Amino acid sequence: MDIQKLIKYFSDCYKADNREFSIVNFFSAKYENHWIQEAEEELINGKYPRQYIPEEQGEEISKNLQLYKRDKQLYYCTMFIVGRKKLFNKKTVRVCAPLFYYPATIIREGETYYVSLEIAEREVNYGFLKTLEMSLPFEDFRAHFTQLLEENLVEYSFLMKVKRLFERYVEGLHFSDDITLFPKLRKGKELRKVYNDKEVEFGVFRLVSASGLMVSSKANNMQGVVNELERLCEEVSYSTAVEAYFGQEKYLGDAIYKPGVQPFILNHAQQQIVKSAYELKKSVFIGPPGTGKSYTVAAIAIDYLSKGKSVLVAARTEEALQVVSDKLASFSVGRFRMKVGGSRYKISLIASLERYLYKFNTLPYIREIDKDHTGLEFVYEELKRIEKAFEAVEEKSRKLTQTILRKPGVVRTVKMKWVTLFKTWQQEEWRLLDLYVKYLNKGIQDTNKKMMGQVLGKIRASVRENRKELQRLVSMLRNTDKSTKLSELELFDFKVVLDALPVWLVKIDEVSEVFPLQKELFDVLVIDEATQCDIAGVLPLLQRAKKVVVTGDPKQLRHMCFLSKQQMKLLSVKNELPWEEKYNYRERSLLDFVLEGTSKVEQVNLLDEHYRSLPDIIGFSNQKFYDDALTIMHDLPKNKGRQSVFVHRVQGKRNTKGVNEKEAEEIVLYIQEVIRKEEKLSKTAATSIGVITPFKDQITYIGKLVKKEISLQAMNKHAIRLGTPYSFQGDERDIMLISMTVDNDSHHSSYSYLNKEDMFNVMVTRARNKQEIYLSVDENSLSEHSLLRTYLDWFVGVEKLGEEETGNKYFDDFATQVQAFVMQENPDSQCFIGYELSGLVIDVLIEKNNKYLGIDLIGFPGDFEKTFSMERCRVLHRVGIEVVPLSYVTWYFDEQIKNELSIKIENL
Repeated sequence: MDIQKLIKYFSDCYKADNREFSIVNFFSAKYENHWIQEAEEELINGKYPRQYIPEEQGEEISKNLQLYKRDKQLYYCTMFIVGRKKLFNKKTVRVCAPLFYYPATIIREGETYYVSLEIAEREVNYGFLKTLEMSLPFEDFRAHFTQLLEENLVEYSFLMKVKRLFERYVEGLHFSDDITLFPKLRKGKELRKVYNDKEVEFGVFRLVSASGLMVSSKANNMQGVVNELERLCEEVSYSTAVEAYFGQEKYLGDAIYKPGVQPFILNHAQQQIVKSAYELKKSVFIGPPGTGKSYTVAAIAIDYLSKGKSVLVAARTEEALQVVSDKLASFSVGRFRMKVGGSRYKISLIASLERYLYKFNTLPYIREIDKDHTGLEFVYEELKRIEKAFEAVEEKSRKLTQTILRKPGVVRTVKMKWVTLFKTWQQEEWRLLDLYVKYLNKGIQDTNKKMMGQVLGKIRASVRENRKELQRLVSMLRNTDKSTKLSELELFDFKVVLDALPVWLVKIDEVSEVFPLQKELFDVLVIDEATQCDIAGVLPLLQRAKKVVVTGDPKQLRHMCFLSKQQMKLLSVKNELPWEEKYNYRERSLLDFVLEGTSKVEQVNLLDEHYRSLPDIIGFSNQKFYDDALTIMHDLPKNKGRQSVFVHRVQGKRNTKGVNEKEAEEIVLYIQEVIRKEEKLSKTAATSIGVITPFKDQITYIGKLVKKEISLQAMNKHAIRLGTPYSFQGDERDIMLISMTVDNDSHHSSYSYLNKEDMFNVMVTRARNKQEIYLSVDENSLSEHSLLRTYLDWFVGVEKLGEEETGNKYFDDFATQVQAFVMQENPDSQCFIGYELSGLVIDVLIEKNNKYLGIDLIGFPGDFEKTFSMERCRVLHRVGIEVVPLSYVTWYFDEQIKNELSIKIENL
């Protein structure tokens, strides 16, 4: 299939499905926290970097943004176009549309609130301006206005130029006399008086000098994507990533991955994903909830960085990018990443470039540039040798343990030759683990140094060769004008920058603001949360890459699209594209499209270890949606009887507004109780709380109650967030409160909505430790095939299963003995039994001097049957915990092992 035709078709779908963000009526009920600036303008004219806002408004806005951080944005709106107009259906609407709007931030100092904005982030309300009567073509107006916007500050002289431009192009728009008094602003009452003026004719508008704040849903940069899609439609040469995306790669891969010691620790599936990302033009990995997807993305980036290559990580949301950025920050080489977005991005980029230009010799690790690191190969071989030796000893110990435990009177009849063997094996296991940790630490440390040296060496060469170009880039970035900056960026050789900063993270709709549309600019593109992405919006990103890695979960929510099949078929005919179901833009997410076009089994991998939740939280989804393919890392015998999902039958009623007030009130009471219990805990130790419901009206009502009853301080401390499954995908909390909302009399359409598998799966997999379900419907009245009924019945089955199982009688005795010994010999330490961390349960965890020792108890079927594998030990080492095995036989017969254990604890 012709790639150009496909791009034209998907571009048309994108344009038909997306409307440019616009603010038609500032006072509309769909916007919140309206506040009109009563003082003189001090922000958009650059007089001051921030402006005072009353405490009441500041706190209300802050609460709203905290609860709906992912969905809502604060905007500073200015220069309002006010009037009335008739729509195509002859309906009359009032208009109070800002000419300009700026993403804004609330700053709190003590009890005082300020609003701050980044002048360079100014947006023009083009979506509204398009609806006005134009005397000349709108695109001509837009082009001339864009030139005028080279002046970033809104001052009197600038406003006069705007006035002349609008007089030339726009019909029926008059500038109020108070424009001449700028920066003086109309007060709120005066703006509303103009807004409510019934004498104004339809189609006649006034531009009023006023400014104000409001909270809205976040704007997308749809126009930036459209502009680049239109340019792609005219291309004749496409990147290898674009070819691979459409299943037309000429060959599957062009590289051979050479494993070695890396500064990260991965399980087997993650290792395979990193290998595929390097070797193949296109690869996919499926990341179900809580399986370490973001860490794997970071590992791919670090691996490419270690080979001197560039990486672009893209996602639809800022939150998804921040998670990956935080993972990268945990590595030394993570400092070479650059996350795009917000005012801090430009400041960080300028600071990094200036360090390279003027302070290079003062950088950390500078001495590693010319060092010889060939010893890493020896470290890698030693680690493999130790792993094999450890597995051999562990297998012997396990088999003999099983033999002994099958005999009655085990403690009395154990032969001394067996005890001697156990002593020898125990000592060897401890020695091998100590040696393994030593080489692992050395490998990680030396790899970090080697990578830092490699990257810094490349930067040094680039700075020497391209100093003038980098200085010019700094000058461009200091230029506050967005349009000039973008035009200059198109002419700039960005590969010069990638030598200095090889890893970039960007929102999909912001890529055009940062990088030129240059073919194969990056060595690899990683697209995160691909289920939430459409097929077309990523095409400009793909043109910038040689290879692509796509990750997501087909069992979770897809992007939302409102195109009909008839519209899509018409667009396919327009672009001479034979209709096939795989081109169904509405039904297929980016992940679906890539999976369907992937023919080789080695291109697709699955993360199959779930680290986030306790068994009964993730168990239902694992069985229902993932065919029990996930290994639940918490699913150990000691957790079999542990309940972490609780159903509250509250007998509420869903009213005509779609709100179940009783469920909402119970949820707020629960939150208040958690806050009260953890009043003395620090923010880092406090439980994070989320509230989720499938129904938007319900979450809005809960939000009103939470804002009324709970302080901003408590919201921040417990990271309280509210949302529907669509806004919670990719997020998690310690406790999730789920309001099912429906009652026995609810319309069948509500139950049909609850039966959406992707929505339901996201809703019930956000909790780490506790899930509280609020239910007002009698589950016996539900259809046996409904997801909600199946979900509730599943827990009944789990409870019955738990009642039939008996615990291991040796566990408590063995673990308690060890705990008592530790506390007696080391009273200044703390000792925990069955401690949960990083998705694993450590039998005994000892803490001393902020350092940790984990003991893996060995000796009986179940918890004690097998030692942690080296892979598990590596995972725990990643979070700073050394692990040693402890055999029951050795513990019982060998007093020396207790002395050795005491020494290990003492040395923490």
